[in-house]
Amino acid sequence: MKKVQMQLETVMGMNRKVKGSNLDKLEYLDMVIKERMRIHQVQLLIIPIAIEGRLHDPNAWDEAEKFWLKRLEGT
Repeated sequence: MKKVQMQLETVMGMNRKVKGSNLDKLEYLDMVIKERMRIHQVQLLIIPIAIEGRLHDPNAWDEAEKFWLKRLEGT
């Protein structure tokens, strides 16, 4: 969380209101959100799809059960 806080302070300064123009600059926060969603996926209510197995598949992900942001760099 410290790295996310530092990035927020660097990009937005003391202005804590996130603007659309700032989102592209918040790369680390974006990686944290994506990795969090991969590990603990949002439950789909409209179209139930069994994706949990794929998101935790060791054949698809290196160290699939590990919260590891490096896997998302550049996405």
